[in-house]
Amino acid sequence: MRFLRVLLSSLVFLPVMAFADMWTDIQNEIRNTYEERTLYLRETFNSSPKVYCQDGESICWYVHDRSRLFPVPKREPVSQEKVEFPNWGEVKVIFKHQYLGKGEILFCLADVKPEKMLETFHKVFGYAFAAAAEDDFEPFVGNSESKMVHFVGCNHLSPPGNRVSFKTVEAATEQGYEKCSLCFNNIPRMPDYDFEMLIGREVAAKVRYYYSVNGDDEVNKRVQTIGNQVLQNWPTPLRGYTYGFQVLNSDVCNAFACPGGAIFITTGLLNTFESDEEIEATLAHEITHVERRHGLRQYKKAQSRAFWAGLASIAAGAAVSAKTKDVTTGYVVADFIATISALATQIALAGYSRDNERESDFYAIAYLKKKNDNVAMAKLLRKLQYSSNLRGILDRDESTSSSTKSSLSGWADTGNNGNAMNTFATHPDIGERIKTALNAQFQIFPEDCLFTGYNDAGEVMAQARIESQCLSEGKLKLFITIQTTAAMLKEQKIKSGKLFFGGREYKLDNKEDTVVYPNDEVGCTFEAEVSEMVPGIEGITLVFGDVKKWEK
Repeated sequence: MRFLRVLLSSLVFLPVMAFADMWTDIQNEIRNTYEERTLYLRETFNSSPKVYCQDGESICWYVHDRSRLFPVPKREPVSQEKVEFPNWGEVKVIFKHQYLGKGEILFCLADVKPEKMLETFHKVFGYAFAAAAEDDFEPFVGNSESKMVHFVGCNHLSPPGNRVSFKTVEAATEQGYEKCSLCFNNIPRMPDYDFEMLIGREVAAKVRYYYSVNGDDEVNKRVQTIGNQVLQNWPTPLRGYTYGFQVLNSDVCNAFACPGGAIFITTGLLNTFESDEEIEATLAHEITHVERRHGLRQYKKAQSRAFWAGLASIAAGAAVSAKTKDVTTGYVVADFIATISALATQIALAGYSRDNERESDFYAIAYLKKKNDNVAMAKLLRKLQYSSNLRGILDRDESTSSSTKSSLSGWADTGNNGNAMNTFATHPDIGERIKTALNAQFQIFPEDCLFTGYNDAGEVMAQARIESQCLSEGKLKLFITIQTTAAMLKEQKIKSGKLFFGGREYKLDNKEDTVVYPNDEVGCTFEAEVSEMVPGIEGITLVFGDVKKWEK
């Protein structure tokens, strides 16, 4: 009996040993092939961090971690630093980009037959990385029956006999294929995007509460068409929001931008326009509010650190509440929803901050000057000024009484019968804005005007993209988008910095003292002690956290 027990245990143990030896051999082969190599991280084809690879009957997949290296619009050279094997059939590849920091991809091959695991890994690894800047990889696959083209890394490809591979989407559409609405649905990959969209929906609901939507299809179609033209000619890369433009019934001259891309303009303002350029000026101003994420920035600035710490646990808390019927968690969620609603009302009624309004004016001016139009913005603002005058609303320098102050949101004339005083608190004088429209100088920097911040250990902490500069009334402003990595570890305030050009250095001041978090993205406006446009930026330093040096 004892011999039989030993024999049976051996029969069970031997296959386990064989699998373990095989897995060890696979690990050694993968390490020898890929570790400490320089490869190219492939461009991101859609917004899904999970990519599938169908090899015969087996489907394996890999997942990008959240970092500055997902998504990437083009192939990027990276060095493979380390390969780890967390569990059976799992391979974690850790890699590093010179300026974008570290990234990780976890490959899962647990459902692949052991004897095919190495072959399959090489195949799926080729979906993520390339050995050269150019190769023969074909990332799109058409279904010859349905005539629909998919991303090769989706999980719903047609049977192998119906597949036709393409190197570009254009090659597929030229042959009559239609793009799959799932594979080509590029949801923007930005920090707090879902939350920003939630705020946007609440703001849009508040706007529709105060105003009715105009039912004239031709009028709405005209505004939508002009809005699309503005987007097509936008002076900086768009973030990927889905825009919609609607007309509201109101005699009040106004326009609104909701976080996420819903933009409204009133009939009162629309009826004053004598050219499409004036509509373009208005929509360009509102688009800037969306692209520079003014709603999210204003919302974050208004909230406490405790609010943002609690936000991360709201979804989990709601799930726990549903399972445990914990009334306390339910109250927290209800309070959170009430807070969003209240602040959505604030954005709809009080609009954006004075600095945000100036920033939107600057980008609208830049858009129009790109079209060699130097008058439409000033003309629009003069009409808003006169509309306000008719309602007894004056600029600060014209007003002799604190009672003649305007009320509602996006622009200067918000009328509402002198119902509130919010606009004077948050918006620049319209006279000042007209002067800016006529005299400001604005320049968009090339996309590669990037600076990377490192800590003492050489880890990438942040990247600053200098988008544009504006000189108005002898003051220079720099508009900078800052993206941070997980290496930053905790929240920081961005207060100041230095600008280097012409062999000299100049102080930078961020009046907002913007708060930034790990793996975050924020827009900042810095004032520089310079009274002229900067011909070429040689360097910058931004002071926050453990960032010790900046390199272009």
